[in-house]
Amino acid sequence: MLRSTYGLLRQLTDHDLTELNECPLYPGGYFIIIGSEKVLIAQEKMARNTVYTFSLKDGKYAYKAEISRPTSTLLEIPMMIVFRALSFVVDRDIFEHIIYDFDDPETMEMVKPHLNKAFVVPEQNVAQQSVPVGPQGARPGVTKEKRIKYAKEILQKEILPHVGVSDFCETKKALFLGYMVHRLLLAVLGRRELDDRDHFRNKRLDLASPRLASWLEDFSRIL
Repeated sequence: MLRSTYGLLRQLTDHDLTELNECPLYPGGYFIIIGSEKVLIAQEKMARNTVYTFSLKDGKYAYKAEISRPTSTLLEIPMMIVFRALSFVVDRDIFEHIIYDFDDPETMEMVKPHLNKAFVVPEQNVAQQSVPVGPQGARPGVTKEKRIKYAKEILQKEILPHVGVSDFCETKKALFLGYMVHRLLLAVLGRRELDDRDHFRNKRLDLASPRLASWLEDFSRIL
């Protein structure tokens, strides 16, 4: 990339650039690939790592909370099972991450049915076995221990990776997941306005660095 840190033209003076038939006024930032000039065009996207709540006109659910991140291979699993897979097994512990005021009966009543549905998954290792692990966990001969290992890797690397992908980051991820659910509850109860996808404050322009980073992230999943 011309005028990049590693480019040959970066440290040259205007005179040296003229001697090489390079215009000193060119800002750089474009690429030379097999002799042709290539430019990365900025792409408008939703701001990343930000929680949004939307209403759904069609589909199984009426509302959803989402965070703009690259597409994950992790399939949808029930919220309470995710909490238990992240080592938060006791109902009260889960409630504390979602409901910030235990004297709020409306939010309590909305969350209770989800706990009841997750009653059949009472332990962390059972919850981890419910995490879809893709082809690697479906191969013949894969033991229970290996499947749980694959599930732990998915929980560590694919759920909210911006919060952390290192060991022992479950608490941070549970806090952020609880915040997302709390935002969703407020939106459903009408205590907080839904987000607008087209509002300018929710938009960002991806330039060269984030676009390249996104491509590399996709390639790493393939490899």
